[in-house]
Amino acid sequence: PQVCQPPLHALLAVPPVELREADLRLVWISHIHADHHAGLPSVLAARQQVLGEGCPPMVVVGPRPLQYFMRRWAQMQPLQYRFVDARETAEGGMQARAGRFIGNAAHAGRGVVDMALSAMRPPDPANKEAVDAAAAALGLEELQSVEVVHCAHSFALKVRHAAGWSLVYSGDTRPCKRLSDAARDATVLIHEATFDDGMLEEATAKKHSMTKEAVQIGEDAGVYRTILTHFSQRYPKIPVIEEISAPRVGIAFDLMSVNFADLPELPHLLPALQVMFADENLAAEAETDETTLFSAEP
Repeated sequence: PQVCQPPLHALLAVPPVELREADLRLVWISHIHADHHAGLPSVLAARQQVLGEGCPPMVVVGPRPLQYFMRRWAQMQPLQYRFVDARETAEGGMQARAGRFIGNAAHAGRGVVDMALSAMRPPDPANKEAVDAAAAALGLEELQSVEVVHCAHSFALKVRHAAGWSLVYSGDTRPCKRLSDAARDATVLIHEATFDDGMLEEATAKKHSMTKEAVQIGEDAGVYRTILTHFSQRYPKIPVIEEISAPRVGIAFDLMSVNFADLPELPHLLPALQVMFADENLAAEAETDETTLFSAEP
């Protein structure tokens, strides 16, 4: 039978970005680096402007240092939000994480153990109620933060929808077992691929992943589609994609929007993306060569 495929222009269409503030229910932040959290106050302020005086607090789930950032910002600009420590949404909650910390700190100073014990305080039940209500409004049956290997207080996110699909977002991380376990049989894994293959030393030092590592995590976990993102600034739009041959992999680019119904076609877009951004990639390579040439001059 003939299969009707959606036209390429429909799959690659980039609609204007419209912030639908009134529809926002929850914001989740992976870690405290400016490219991940610095825009949050602007989003909350825009939402308050739309909803007016009756604006309910936005549920913000994130690492503990984010709370300090938001408190300082609120001194300049009042914002309506309810902060929930990401550890409260992790498997086992804050107590489980603190228990692991204490076990690993057996030979550490008393101050380190005391800090871990302080994290075992009972979480606020209202936080769980707020997260559960926001998740239910989004049709989610599960929302779980997963500790990963990057800077302190770094997390990945796993969500499972009532319709049956699941999505895992890696945040920034080195490959790690907790993330691989969370991604098992997921519908979509959005995984960072900061470094080219062969740049293991740099990836390890900066606690990021290489392209082949991100692809392998998706393959090993049996993920239906892996979407690579968070590429190094050395690329104008997308990374070198000739080496990516995995049949389940897609590439993200700025303002890209993917409908779940189009996931079967996603890997087939790689050749089109390569052609689409060929001129920009060549221009970037030429600029790099020119910079290298000038820097080599006495």
